Order: sequence, then structure tokens, then C-alpha cells
Amino acid sequence: MKKYIHLILTVFLIGMMTISSFASDMYVYDEAGLLEAEELVSLDEEAAAISEKYGYGIYTIIVSDYQKYSTSDVFTTATEMYHGLGLGGGENREGILLMLSMEDRDYATFFYGENVEYAFDEYGQIQLEDQFLDDFAEDDWYNGFEDYLETCDEFLGLAAAGKPVRESHAPVYVAVIGVSIVVAFLVTKGLEMTMKSVKKGGSAASYVADGGLHLTVSNDTYVNTIRTRRKIESSSKRSGSGSGSRSHSGGGGSGRSGKF
Repeated sequence: MKKYIHLILTVFLIGMMTISSFASDMYVYDEAGLLEAEELVSLDEEAAAISEKYGYGIYTIIVSDYQKYSTSDVFTTATEMYHGLGLGGGENREGILLMLSMEDRDYATFFYGENVEYAFDEYGQIQLEDQFLDDFAEDDWYNGFEDYLETCDEFLGLAAAGKPVRESHAPVYVAVIGVSIVVAFLVTKGLEMTMKSVKKGGSAASYVADGGLHLTVSNDTYVNTIRTRRKIESSSKRSGSGSGSRSHSGGGGSGRSGKF
């Protein structure tokens, strides 16, 4: 019974609020009405539990149109909301904000604080958005937010254990070594084929002219050395899953934005 009373009160309070009066103990705000009442409460409780677990604030704000709140781009608006609403946990107000703007299907993520940005470097931020953008592309809102919260929990836990998620460069090294081996093999086979085309003479006479062999001058001349270098681009420069997604730094933090 208490659960249903809490659900009714929470939905009522959210319905009465504006973004400017975002409650300090709220973690999910849905101005656009994407979520069912029970879904909203469930996500808010999950976000609250993760926030309490690590001491950071994990937030979601869904608005109908971010331009109602700012004339800036969607990422700057998310940054302004984070600071303007006093979001974040602990003395340094560390936290993560995912904001959706439904008018033009814009999104932005904002990561604030040394520990949070340690858990989510640029590669980690891309991995996080990869978890929810596929759901949002299909208008699967609840599962998208679930994936967002679960990934935040996972990445923060790994960082707390001193094992933050980082991009592995092993595939690049393996590819370079593999290409080198193939090239070396082809060069070796080419030399072998060239050597096989030379036939051994039956006697010394076959190697000299009729008049005999006369060596008058012998020189060793250095011509040149040819070295070939190939630049290897890091795969960390790739874009995220979102249409036109890109990285940002600003407001003392970092994040990404794009379309879903």
C-alpha cells in the first residue's frame, strides 16, 4: 500500500513542477511525458540507489524542447541545467546528466568531476551512449534509460576498483604485425623465385668469355637506403553511434551530444 501511495505522490509532485524547481532528491525528470508513472518511479529509485552507492549524482532530464531554456546548443544547455539546478553529489558536486530534447530528437551527456571523468574518458563516454542510443532510435525509452543507468553503475564500479574502462589498442598491433609478416613472406617468396631462375654452369669456362676473365678494377659503391613508414591512426578518433555526435568540453566537465 505504501508503495502505491509513494507512486501517486511522486507523480503528482512531478506533474506540478517546472524544471526550475527540480527537487534536490530527484534523479529523473520527464517534462515530455515519455515514461509511464511506474516506469518513472522505478528509474528514479534506481538512479537514487546508484547515486548513493558511489556518492555522485546520476540524472536524467527529458524536455520537450531545450530551446525553451537556452539559446545555446543542446550540450551547453545540459551544462547550464546541471550547474543551475545545483546537481551533483558530494562537496565537488560530481555527477552525470543525460538530457533528451524531443522536438528535434537531440541528446547530450555531461560528466562533471575528477572521479566521474576518470570513470568515463572519451572512449568510455562513447561506450555509454552506444548502450542507449539504439533503444532511443526505436523509441524504446524505458530500456534505453535502464541501459544508461546500468552502464553508469558498471563503469563507476570498475573505476572505483582501479580498473576503468579503456580502449584496447591490441587489435591495431596485431594487424600491423600481421601485415608485416605477410609482406616479409611475399618478399622472401619473390627472392626464391628469382634465385631459381639462375642455372648452375657445368664448368668454370661457362662463366667467362672466350678470351678469359680479366678483372682490372673492383669497387663497392653505396647507392642509397629506402625506408617506408606508414602512419597508424588511432581508432579512438571514431565518432559515436549518434547521428552527428561529437565530444565537448565545457562547464568544468566534458560530454557528448548528437541526435537519436
